[in-house]
Amino acid sequence: MGAWGPGIKQNDVFDDIYNEFLLHYYDGLEPHEIRVILEKEYSPDEDEFADFWTAVAYAQWMARGLEDDVLSYVKEAAMNQRGLELWLEEGSNEVKKRIKALENFYTKIQTERPNAIKRKKIKPFPCIYNSGDCITFMLDSEYYGAAIIISRNDFHPKSLDKIGSNRIALTSYKSKEKPALEDFLKMEILFTKYRDWNSGYNVNNFDAKALTKDQKNIEVVGRVEVNPEVNEFMDSSGRCLNFDYWADARNVINSQIEYEKSNSMPDYRHLKVRDILHEIDNWNYMLDERYKLLFNS
Repeated sequence: MGAWGPGIKQNDVFDDIYNEFLLHYYDGLEPHEIRVILEKEYSPDEDEFADFWTAVAYAQWMARGLEDDVLSYVKEAAMNQRGLELWLEEGSNEVKKRIKALENFYTKIQTERPNAIKRKKIKPFPCIYNSGDCITFMLDSEYYGAAIIISRNDFHPKSLDKIGSNRIALTSYKSKEKPALEDFLKMEILFTKYRDWNSGYNVNNFDAKALTKDQKNIEVVGRVEVNPEVNEFMDSSGRCLNFDYWADARNVINSQIEYEKSNSMPDYRHLKVRDILHEIDNWNYMLDERYKLLFNS
């Protein structure tokens, strides 16, 4: 039923409703206006009655805009156990805990908060790079580095942080010569071993906020084609790549190159950019190698 405890905040419906309430609240809408939008969008059924209205009530209470009708719905859930049918299936002890949580909540929100939560102005950071973009940047005062954008992940319209991300494959390219577009296909995907917490092929998600701040230092050399099936595969359930910090990307490349001067590397496929543009098998291999190094399996 999407719940992990009896508390009013311990269910998926609460998370969805409260986050969306904040999204509209930060955009300047009033609590009663947001309630109309949420009620129309979610059309809560009887099973979701308690979860939905407690979430709306909590959000409106936090914003000092709790409506009498919404308060009465919470009372109905608490006193008449409306919307608790699924909890009844969990057994009497769980139902009692849930009812007690609702009763305490109903009592709490009858006292108005001294201050409303502050409205935040959230600056959006949409993705600025597209799938297949080949980018270069200075690793230091002399040397260029390079990477390829595998995909863009735009933020969800209901996201509170409004920050997109790009899936980026760093390469081991380090040269005093700026790379040309034809050089990218021959570049080797960076395989990091110097840091155990993120060993393996360095293909990670980097947030658009950091990339935007560094945009003046990044040059798009050109674009190559990435098979859409690659991104469909990586976006499927169970495929996981880490988020990493773009501010650390240059250090990652330099540190790994320096590490290899005096340390041996594990046996792995020396994959090039061209090898990951279309071949799903190589993505499976890259994921397997990451898991092996992370979990020593």
